[in-house]
Amino acid sequence: MRTELPITWSAWYNPEWDTTPEAYLQAQIVMPARSRRLGRYSDPLRERKGYIGVYHQQGPHGTDGRTRFFLSLFAHGHTLGLRSSTTIRDLLVVLEAFHTPEEQ
Repeated sequence: MRTELPITWSAWYNPEWDTTPEAYLQAQIVMPARSRRLGRYSDPLRERKGYIGVYHQQGPHGTDGRTRFFLSLFAHGHTLGLRSSTTIRDLLVVLEAFHTPEEQ
């Protein structure tokens, strides 16, 4: 059963580009060697938050590099990790597992 995730999406987020992170680079929403947050996950009752975004990584001399989506997760003020993927959907699966309360 799918959970409704408490995500606030930024004005930069475009759902049509969920499988093409390069579109954000081409549209100059993310600049070379930079990142841009696209959404914020917040669960204040459990002191959890996360960010979904897009980043561009410079390639070796003379190459274009790559653009990917990222998910960073935090709990109780501590960083839990950073994931990257070529699709937003892959990151939402991870975020949904993070959001779903553990069975007792």
